[in-house]
Amino acid sequence: MSTQLELASRLIDCRRYSEALDILESPPFHPSSDWLVQHRRCLARMLRFAEAAEVGRRVLAGDDVPAVEWFRQSQILVRAGLLQEAVQAAEQALVRSPQAAFLPPLIEALLRDPGLMQMAGPLLEALAEQRAETPAGTELHDGGVQGDASVHVPMRLPYYAPLCADHPFVMGWVHQTSSLRFLIGQGPADFSGLSDAVNFARKHFTKLLHLHPTVTVEYAAAYVSSRFESLLYHSPGSLIDFMSMAVMSLGQRPYLLAFDYIPSLFHPFFAYEDMAVDRNSPFYWIVRESLENSACLAIITTYASSGDMLERYFSSQHIRKKCVFINPCFSIDETMNEIEQEDVADRESNTILFTSSRHATGENFYARGGVDVLNAFEDLATSFPDLRLILRSPLPATLSSRLRQLVDTHPRIEHYPDPMPWPEFRRLFQRASIFALPGVTAYRNGLVQAMGWGVVPLVSDGAHMADLVEDGVTGTIVPGRAALSCFDEASGCMIQRWACLLQETDAPADPVFAARYRDALRGLLEDPDRLAQLRQANMSRPNLNRMTADDLIRFQSTISAALDQAKCRKING
Repeated sequence: MSTQLELASRLIDCRRYSEALDILESPPFHPSSDWLVQHRRCLARMLRFAEAAEVGRRVLAGDDVPAVEWFRQSQILVRAGLLQEAVQAAEQALVRSPQAAFLPPLIEALLRDPGLMQMAGPLLEALAEQRAETPAGTELHDGGVQGDASVHVPMRLPYYAPLCADHPFVMGWVHQTSSLRFLIGQGPADFSGLSDAVNFARKHFTKLLHLHPTVTVEYAAAYVSSRFESLLYHSPGSLIDFMSMAVMSLGQRPYLLAFDYIPSLFHPFFAYEDMAVDRNSPFYWIVRESLENSACLAIITTYASSGDMLERYFSSQHIRKKCVFINPCFSIDETMNEIEQEDVADRESNTILFTSSRHATGENFYARGGVDVLNAFEDLATSFPDLRLILRSPLPATLSSRLRQLVDTHPRIEHYPDPMPWPEFRRLFQRASIFALPGVTAYRNGLVQAMGWGVVPLVSDGAHMADLVEDGVTGTIVPGRAALSCFDEASGCMIQRWACLLQETDAPADPVFAARYRDALRGLLEDPDRLAQLRQANMSRPNLNRMTADDLIRFQSTISAALDQAKCRKING
């Protein structure tokens, strides 16, 4: 990849689309296919779909064009309203690589224009002749008294991958509930039922058209097609689906949702870092219906305030009544045993810990405030010669060369880019004194784990932080980030406005907040007695916000009740 093309690609990753487009619209005399692919990508990210489609036609004019490029073109063509051409591009993708992931734009086009079924019919019939030959999933536990029915857990299936939904706290619940049977979906997709799936999707599409005046053909088709893949994965013996983050289903089976945060519910219709969704959005009404629907048996929340937030945002007591608060399990490797004082006896006095998710992405590093942490450490390292930073996170490819060099060369920065086995990860909590999280939202697992080990949290006022940290009692909350990710009560709008954090890869995106955060860090370092007081407050209740035996009982009871409801419905037809 040429230097200019690499720069353009990184600018796109940083959401600096106009700068990337300036480069891409001044191409070499004969732009390569890679150049054209990035040009199309940039235009599509800017929602300029007709122009993206035109560039995409040049991509497809090359030799040996891979299936994925035909698929991406079909997605863009649907957004541009060029439905017949979208069907043709989707067919080319599926002929080259018949996989379920390439079906959504084809289904969306067929829902929007049923007359195109004549064109697509032969391909759908050919796909339906293919049979899945490998198991549909892996079964966990013998099931105990309810062993005649299982709970389907689809989060490892391909259509869930963009959500990173195979989350440790979800699988922790599953692994520790030995009295019930769980079927962990593995695929592959089975096309033999494709005709029935299309008919089911069409019925759901028709139902959505009567939901609300804002839900037009275009929006109903987009939603149904985005969940269409879920119809193609079998789960023998399963009565219910147990999903996380978003309802990735069309209600073909009753389901429970492990809810995290409202923006995830709208996947994949908005850029996660740049969205504003209120009652004027068709997807507001569609998602609301998916939670109020009788197929949704329960909503498991992991923040105490989530149930009330869902009720206020969707103006729905019905949704609120389905909510059950359960503290999550962090990892199947970590037990619920209490932490002993001697476990942290050798804590290092001025050591900052910054961690990332097991499913870390570049966006995750920025959303957690990684740039602010690195700059704060650099500013304070000279004044505090014993200050150390433990960085358990990969560095995003877009990070500035200056900050990358700081991590690579500073003698008091320890960098662990990869996920670690629990005994090694636990050692980081035992060593650290301050947990740094100036993020846009609370990343629950690492924060609560750190507090349980007596690591004092220094966090922003991002979403749900106050659910977990009591300012001045168990940690310090620094104001200045709340507006980037919040439910605005006055407008009734769910807002995500933190693309700025992705755009600024060297200096902090908000210098005022960054200075405030650095000064709060300095205050903790200069006042070891206060730091010790906060640490002791956490150590005195190490299981606060952590899963206990009572939480596990609530989880088991919630799943069991859902299975009972599903059985009754099946018996009653």
